[in-house]
Order: sequence, then structure tokens, then C-alpha cells
Amino acid sequence: MANRSERGESLLAHLDAAYSLARWLVKNEPDARDIVQDAFLKALHFEGPVKNPKPWFLTIVRNQAYTFLKKRPTPFTEESLDLAEQIADPSFSPEEIILKNVDMSLVRIALLSVSEEHREIFLLREVEDLLTKK
Repeated sequence: MANRSERGESLLAHLDAAYSLARWLVKNEPDARDIVQDAFLKALHFEGPVKNPKPWFLTIVRNQAYTFLKKRPTPFTEESLDLAEQIADPSFSPEEIILKNVDMSLVRIALLSVSEEHREIFLLREVEDLLTKK
């Protein structure tokens, strides 16, 4: 069993991925932050061994998000997939920003056309690079 300090450091490396997952699932920044905080504390106080911290932590985040959604469901809207804010890199030229925004709009439209489950799978597989093992 890792001590809490070591486990905390291990979890900190995955906070961005945890927030990204929570944000996609609950579609609300403040709620996503609360979910990640609760998941972090839950993971920090876990007493058993952890083989792969990232998928383990993201599973806790996912479970926290679904628990939250059961208590207070919110509708899925196009605004909740505001991906363009993630590419506001000052190193891009105006033309590159426009092309990336067009690409992100196409991704947003595609994600709106699939179920919540498939959006989650896409995020974990393509964005967080978590592969499923069979």
C-alpha cells in the first residue's frame, strides 16, 4: 500500500484527465470540479493497492459523475461541448485557429449525434488514450 503522500502525487498527474472526463459527463464546470475533488479524496483515502492509477482514478471520477447525474440530471446541450476554448493557443496563426474551429465544430456535431455512452468511450479512448483490453 502506498502512503497517502505518494498516492496523492500519483493522482495529481491525472487531474487534467479527470476534470476533462467529469466535464464531458456532467457538462458543467463547477460540478465537474466538485466531482473531481470528491473523487480525489475518495481515491486518496483508499487503503488497497492500485496497479494502474490513471484508469483506476478515472473510474472513480466516472462513478462520482454518474452518481451526481442520478441525483441532478441536466440536459445535454451543444454549448456543453465547447471544445474551441481548448485550442486557443497563442502560437496558432489566425488561419490555423479558423481551421481548427471548423474541425472542432465537426467533432462537436458528430459527438452530439451519438449516445452519452459512446461520447464517454470516445473521450476515454481517443482523448485520454486509454485502451480496452479483451
